[in-house]
Amino acid sequence: IVLRHELIHLTRRDLWLKAIVLAAVCVHWFNPLVRRLARVIAADCEMCCDDAVLSGADMKTRTLYGKTILTMIERQQMPYASLSTCFS
Repeated sequence: IVLRHELIHLTRRDLWLKAIVLAAVCVHWFNPLVRRLARVIAADCEMCCDDAVLSGADMKTRTLYGKTILTMIERQQMPYASLSTCFS
């Protein structure tokens, strides 16, 4: 499921969009609206990929996907989580 999510990012060219947004944040580092816009764009990209992964999925797959996301959030709260992707 995680691999499918990341492949959707790849096919939608989200990395290019995020690179452009990062460049805008670097140029306009002083503007809080640009930073806010960057967070909104990142959240929208993730939600669109989640929606694409779950479109047409059965309840078992949806439940597994939800549990995977919750596990990732839990692991990000752990000490030294910023040094890991938390995928293990």
